[in-house]
Amino acid sequence: SDLVSDSLEYDFCSVSLTNDAHATTSERINRLHRADSEISEIEIEWLSQARHHKLRKRRLDKAASLFNDSSRDKEWIQAAERLSVLSNPATPSSVASFLFNTPKLDKVKIGLYLSKGPKEKYPFISEVLTEFCKLFSFEGLSFSEALRMFLSTFRLPGEAQCIDRLMESFASRLFEVQLVQLLGHR
Repeated sequence: SDLVSDSLEYDFCSVSLTNDAHATTSERINRLHRADSEISEIEIEWLSQARHHKLRKRRLDKAASLFNDSSRDKEWIQAAERLSVLSNPATPSSVASFLFNTPKLDKVKIGLYLSKGPKEKYPFISEVLTEFCKLFSFEGLSFSEALRMFLSTFRLPGEAQCIDRLMESFASRLFEVQLVQLLGHR
């Protein structure tokens, strides 16, 4: 009996079980079981959120694998839409966010995708590149620091025209950020 009353005084839930001096041991045990069921509901909610997070991670991994292995852009974009990794229909902003934030993407493929052109032939990809550049916060960085940050997210393709498209988008974004900083300090 002392062992039961000692265990009841230790409170895992911050719920006082000993505030009623006249409560019987069985009443105290019933209160303890109710507190345990409340904990279980919280734990169930946590497990549900953990499962959702794990499912989202699996979907991202699958979409990343499709991006890395696919030779056609439409294939991986449609698959990512079906997996609910990208909005449906995919927007330049959602594709840019996917390329910027998803781990395990092939940096060479990111560079090749973003640099496709000309703008007239690939308007969607051109918008993706613009949105991709908007994801960078170059505030307070020197030119070389900003360029290093930008180039760390993909590998430059070998073709001069592709490099030119990437660098032009980078320069536009850097100019925009520095102009806002300059006007903000006046």
